[in-house]
Amino acid sequence: MGPCNSRSGRVNIYSEQSTPITEISQHGPGTVAFLERYECSFTPTEILGSGAYSTVYKCVDKESREECAAKVIQLKKMAEDEVDALHIEVGILEEIKHPNVLTIHGFFEDIATTNNPSPKAYIVTEILRGGELFDRIVERTYYSEYEARKVIQILLDVMCHLHAKNIAHRDLKPENLLLKSMKDDHELKCGTPNYVAPEILENRQYGCAVDMWSVGVLTFVLLGGYPPFHDDNEAKLFERIKCAQFNFDPQYWDVVSADAKDFIRKLLNNNPGVRLTAEQAILHPWLVKGDHELITVHLEKTMRQLRNFNGKRKFKAAARMVLTTRKFSSVRCPAARPPS
Repeated sequence: MGPCNSRSGRVNIYSEQSTPITEISQHGPGTVAFLERYECSFTPTEILGSGAYSTVYKCVDKESREECAAKVIQLKKMAEDEVDALHIEVGILEEIKHPNVLTIHGFFEDIATTNNPSPKAYIVTEILRGGELFDRIVERTYYSEYEARKVIQILLDVMCHLHAKNIAHRDLKPENLLLKSMKDDHELKCGTPNYVAPEILENRQYGCAVDMWSVGVLTFVLLGGYPPFHDDNEAKLFERIKCAQFNFDPQYWDVVSADAKDFIRKLLNNNPGVRLTAEQAILHPWLVKGDHELITVHLEKTMRQLRNFNGKRKFKAAARMVLTTRKFSSVRCPAARPPS
């Protein structure tokens, strides 16, 4: 295959906005096929999430009795290019087979006809009940580089798998790091401007290197408790990102290993050609050193910052939800500093 392209491997289908669907009125061929295989009541109590064109319901496989998540998409509300993008995304999900990527069980699609003016599509996936990874992390009483590195090792394993298939995820962020269950913090599933790479902001051609930038940002947040690039002014935030200017504030970073900081520097490089690839990153000294070297230092200040960061992130997400709901019914680099 050719150079790594920018096809999206977005694997979290739990969307953020929409009007729920409470009943299926016209049955097209896709709907019939879905209902033959799955039990789904389409009631508000079974809703797992919603989006601009879709609602996610809990359903049950009639044969295996396994609980699944069914994303019901209202195709009539989507433009032709959006439907094309949906087909590409489904094709990518069907192509990816990895234990830390959301598993797709089936895709069903209606055809618009005079008898079926409201066609729908159904994406059925495994159901994730563990919530967001960051929510679980901030509940910990002890947190070290070992826990942060474990997350990054899983992410890099996924990135190696995707990038080998010339697939770029393009949307790595805390909201898309989900846990399979409430029991295992490492049963992670990958499914905001602070995480976007400079080449995207500058409208340059980009590929899989954008994911490695996001891995660098996530590593910084996991070890420092705050993002490397932050500013209430979006234009200034973008300039910080384009310049790749950040620093390691001593009050949070003095206890973090030199190898971890070197790993971050080699990912947060605004030249994608110099940035570590997934295969290079997974062999970096920080990723291969012994666990005992990382597990002994409690990142207490980082944990406090991380709780603050996670709370603000949740608040901003809620604010965006309210705004969206209302809608539907030569660069000078400023000095980097940690958030207050």
